[in-house]
Amino acid sequence: MEPSEAPSLMLQAEKALPQPVHPRLISYCPTMDLVAVITQEETLDVYRLNGQRAFGLKRKTFESKVDSICWKFNGQHIAIAWDDGSVDIVSSETGKTVKQVRREAASFAADDESTPRISSLAWGVNFIDVAAVKERTGAWAPSGVLLDTTEDWDQKKEEVTLDDFLERQPDLAKLGISPDLPDQIALIDVQDALPKLPLIPAPPANPFQMMAKAKSTDAFSSQQSIDAIFHSQHMRDSNAGHKRWDQAASQGYTKVLEITHENIIPALDRTSIVVSMLRGLARYTGSSKIINVPPEELSNILDTLRCLRLLAHNVLIYAGEERRQFTAFSKWLRYEIDTQATDPSSQSAEEAADRDPGLDHGLLLAYIPGALTKSKLAPFLRRQADIVDPRPELLAYEHKLEDTSDISTYLVLVPQHAKSEVRLHRIVHCDIFNDIEHSVRSMQAVTIQFRGCEIKDVKFVDDNTFMVLLRRDDTSYLLSLPYSSYATEQTPSTLHHSSEPMFQPASAYSLPDGMPLPDDSRQIWDLDTPDCWAPFVKHVFPSSERFTPIKIDVNGRKDRRVVCVLGDDLKHYKIYDLDYDSGKEGEGDTTVDTIMSG
Repeated sequence: MEPSEAPSLMLQAEKALPQPVHPRLISYCPTMDLVAVITQEETLDVYRLNGQRAFGLKRKTFESKVDSICWKFNGQHIAIAWDDGSVDIVSSETGKTVKQVRREAASFAADDESTPRISSLAWGVNFIDVAAVKERTGAWAPSGVLLDTTEDWDQKKEEVTLDDFLERQPDLAKLGISPDLPDQIALIDVQDALPKLPLIPAPPANPFQMMAKAKSTDAFSSQQSIDAIFHSQHMRDSNAGHKRWDQAASQGYTKVLEITHENIIPALDRTSIVVSMLRGLARYTGSSKIINVPPEELSNILDTLRCLRLLAHNVLIYAGEERRQFTAFSKWLRYEIDTQATDPSSQSAEEAADRDPGLDHGLLLAYIPGALTKSKLAPFLRRQADIVDPRPELLAYEHKLEDTSDISTYLVLVPQHAKSEVRLHRIVHCDIFNDIEHSVRSMQAVTIQFRGCEIKDVKFVDDNTFMVLLRRDDTSYLLSLPYSSYATEQTPSTLHHSSEPMFQPASAYSLPDGMPLPDDSRQIWDLDTPDCWAPFVKHVFPSSERFTPIKIDVNGRKDRRVVCVLGDDLKHYKIYDLDYDSGKEGEGDTTVDTIMSG
């Protein structure tokens, strides 16, 4: 391919760095023109498009190393993973660390020889109204192609994609969603919507003066005022202190008994009845569309419910026993308080000493070394933060995703033993997630062969294309290869994936005992000569430029896609615009960079 005829992308910016960087630790911000790099001194440097340094993060210690970096989808934060297992989250607006995530020591085995390290980072996003998002992004397309009436034409909304929801400042009117609650409150006229509130007094130094001032002004200045109401008196060995402690402990035991007896056990009973009915229907009807759950799984659910009922009855036994023991202990403590409060030389002290307090010493002696020091209810009433390995995600494994037939996951890689091949894998999941053997519906693999070339890097651009950086002789090429899972026939410009079911279960290909897909099951796309892959070339790096690319990073949003190319000297990168249109050259760029502190 002659350099004069070679296609080229518009160069947006280039930067010569003061020191080399790690080639695998370079990332372009999705929403702002910021490039994050990790130098070989293990420091984070973020540069603007004009080459000015925006902010950075120094290494923690002399031995610290960075394992991975990842921008948030809206570009507001960047996460940096260190070799000690910790993660620092830095704000792109202030350049300061806003959060530090530390590794929990209990989450790893004690016999680990080496410290576990973070291999990759990713950000997630959850939508509350998933149906509305799918409808606006076109996931639920209408069955009819043409609209019937002109009223339907007017109701047709502007087409949006998922990137529009992930913008740094999304257009709420375009997306058809209501603004957040704080924005709605900000637009309310306080004078008309809210009554006249009294002035908030300044907090005095003494909390008891704060209570008196609050009574006089009928207002509270802060949360400390409310705390002073309930904690104005310290717990003491007096009549009032004993009453407060006795009432709190007694009500706690009573509440545990009420919740267990009136809520948990009846709920388990009702659930057992429903599951028993479903198991009977499953045995009677067999495998059908109405009940597609095997009776054995329903029997396992009943066994779990029986275990929960046993635990609930144990809670009732322990709570009732400890409440009786606490009542005896509280009665004895009240007797001791009254005895110590009276004058030993008075007549009332002698009468109190001769009077039988009516204590059950068996319960009293059982409570002091038992429930007073270590309650049997403690394992049942642990806080969620105290659980070493909580797994709430297990509750969602059996949920069915509505309006979803195929869930595809794509993976593109370059084998270490074959640098001239690009392998694209597609894993199709079914709509119910049970395990690998039953959840994975099909797996396909496509091998793209570039004979006589060396693949330097490969990156996904969006849901339709991925880019390949390859080198042939002394020239490097940047290719954009489209792929589609909905293609009905093999075309030279589209990678085709068949939807045939698997002949072997997915467990045969899963780690650690599985084997890779056989070579005869892989589709081969032969691009032997430059003429075969010439239609996909986006940019050519000739040897005369003295710039040899070795790494690429594709990022940005719709109509703002860019590719950042790093040179082999690890000190020079270039940024090219993937969505540049020469017909819109005169329109200019209306994007304004956010001012950030350096």
